[in-house]
Amino acid sequence: MKKFLSLSVIIAMSALAYAGEKNITLTSGHNYMFQDASKTALFVFDYDDCYGGEISKGVLKEGALPLEEYLAARGDDSLKDWPGLQEFAYERFFKNWNVMNRKRMRLASATDTPDYLITFHVKGIDFGSTAAALFGVGKAGGIILIGDIDVVDMATNETVATYKVHQIKGQGDIGEAMRMWVVYNQFLGEFTRFNFKVQ
Repeated sequence: MKKFLSLSVIIAMSALAYAGEKNITLTSGHNYMFQDASKTALFVFDYDDCYGGEISKGVLKEGALPLEEYLAARGDDSLKDWPGLQEFAYERFFKNWNVMNRKRMRLASATDTPDYLITFHVKGIDFGSTAAALFGVGKAGGIILIGDIDVVDMATNETVATYKVHQIKGQGDIGEAMRMWVVYNQFLGEFTRFNFKVQ
């Protein structure tokens, strides 16, 4: 377990080191709260209004389907496995966030009373090619996410920041769960790096 977590941290830190800020922009508000180690947040990945299909340069191409239809159309057990994929990826995302942000805002569990609610409204997802994921190198076969993020102050119920996620792309790997975990870690690295700079 420790070895597995260490690998996940390495991947996340690699994303942190090499990710460019162009994939995420702050569209309103400020990010001061991320510098405060006394603050906690609940982070949610929201797929309620998500569409699945081919994504190119941050745009869903024509023919995209509502997420459930997209997953069903992929065949196999994609729709049935979807909740498990999210759980697998989020568990590691949660742990890695708190490792990478020891002296900054940390994530809290749903049973805690966090200071902020951070919601990544995923508007589009592209699972890419399974074959490319298995045999490709680097970005080949990586899952792509696009969407918007809002940060809500739980004390006032006010939105204090919004972000645009133009495109986050993971890497090919064996198994959908691993690919989901990798794209979440890629996002974590880019989002963390972006918020190192106070805006």
